[in-house]
Amino acid sequence: MPALISSGQLFNTHVERIEDVINKNVDIMLPGVDPIWENMVTSSTGVGPVDALGREYKILKVFMGGLTGIFEQGRSRNDFALFGDATDETFGDRLFQQQVTQSFPDALDGMNQKPYRFGLPMRTMVANIAFTLGELQAEASPAFIGQIVAPKLEGFSRNIAQTLCNSWYTSQNDGYVISTVTNHSDSGSGPYFAEFEPGNKAIDRFMVGMQVDIYNPSGGAATGGTRRNESGGVRQTVVVDFVDEITNTVRLVSNDFNFNSTLTDNDVIVHANSHYTDSGAKFTNIAGINSFLKGGDSSASSTMFNTILGTVGGSASAAAAGESIFGEEINVNEKPEHKSLFRNLNSSLLTEHTLRQILRRFHAAKAKHGQTIDTLVASDGVWLGYESTKIGREILDRTGRLSSLATQGSEGGSAGGANDQFNSGFNFSMDGKSYTGYTSCYVEEGTMYGLKMGGGNYKKYVPPSVAGTSSFDQAPAFAPFEFVAGALTGTGTNQLPIYTNAGGKNMVTEASQMPGYLRMQVCPDQFAGLKVVGITEDRIYGQDQTV
Repeated sequence: MPALISSGQLFNTHVERIEDVINKNVDIMLPGVDPIWENMVTSSTGVGPVDALGREYKILKVFMGGLTGIFEQGRSRNDFALFGDATDETFGDRLFQQQVTQSFPDALDGMNQKPYRFGLPMRTMVANIAFTLGELQAEASPAFIGQIVAPKLEGFSRNIAQTLCNSWYTSQNDGYVISTVTNHSDSGSGPYFAEFEPGNKAIDRFMVGMQVDIYNPSGGAATGGTRRNESGGVRQTVVVDFVDEITNTVRLVSNDFNFNSTLTDNDVIVHANSHYTDSGAKFTNIAGINSFLKGGDSSASSTMFNTILGTVGGSASAAAAGESIFGEEINVNEKPEHKSLFRNLNSSLLTEHTLRQILRRFHAAKAKHGQTIDTLVASDGVWLGYESTKIGREILDRTGRLSSLATQGSEGGSAGGANDQFNSGFNFSMDGKSYTGYTSCYVEEGTMYGLKMGGGNYKKYVPPSVAGTSSFDQAPAFAPFEFVAGALTGTGTNQLPIYTNAGGKNMVTEASQMPGYLRMQVCPDQFAGLKVVGITEDRIYGQDQTV
């Protein structure tokens, strides 16, 4: 019993420190993870109104489009409004008598647009972190202040940031796959190890300490598939313990799962415990850009690429990965005003001319709907390849000097900070429109996205907080993480004791936990954007040992 009192006292002593550290580190870690968070999402994302949420915490949007009323050509050769019909009776050369026969069209013959709804379910990410009495006692010592609690909370904050970043770039089309496994090798006899190269070269999607699941490609993560790291229905823990960004290599470790007996190339990696069964196997996540960019596929009416958020989840067979709500989905083949532009360059470099072609096609098609894009995000090798098509050209200005490419490469601007080179972006102008290009190591190989980020187009929706939860007012607006212990216990504490079963009794341990959740969803006002794949990259991996 004294131990429990001491634990509570220590937590009370450090509660402000803990919350303050998390506040600050969420703010620090999010921008440092990917430029999208600093320059686009965190600063540009609007906040959706709470009254946009239905009683089931669904985001509901109502759309109407097209023309209304009736507008016809008049019969008169003259100006009907001034002189009347051509049947007027004239009197001499200067006078006439109006004989009006032209009538206005019947208002009820005009067309009215039928409104249609779009429904998006709310999503929740759950989290927890534990502290032992020994850790807090060490932290209370002047020699260790800031060396135990702070780093642990920094890692917790980075975990939140990493999960959100991966949500932004992955897609429900393939079950929120982080990457495929390529060139794998395995070793060990408990612990077991496996090294592989991410097939999409999006190496930053992996961080040390990240828990993952592995699914077989035959079943496919998108259709539920079969979890490799599972025995007797029990998940076996698999953790990322090594990430080498230079060589594009990731290593996994597990005490129970033998990679040698199961892991194969083309297996897929997903976040741990992101699978659930609800009228069919399904993965869930906060919606990202691939959830809304849909180009349509006329060859099949129910493919994931036809429907915003994917296939309608109205049946077990259709619920494979789609997040759409039956009756509130949008099929872009039926409503092409929401269709995005998809292009496959088929292993070609992205040139300035090609980029202009793509941007012009998008705006020519979408301008009448008031739809624009202002942001381009691509993998590292895409922009390097783009630069390579321009650097060798000797374009001279009137002074005879070489033209500068400083605003059309990966050179940084004025954002400041250690990652300025990658975060600031570059500027590109065409037809009076300005675009900002960003490099992201979260984007899959050979891919570029075009999005509308200005005007708060992408909005986050957060339900009202439950009484007793502890929020972080100083945290970035995009990460509404809350501790829930206070709401569960009716107290003001963020900690709950951890119990263990000993001799059939539920006994208090020296550890306490801080459960919490992040409940939100992201939804744009304008779905349409562009996605270009098959771009030849210009980048290197590996270490030259001859230097």
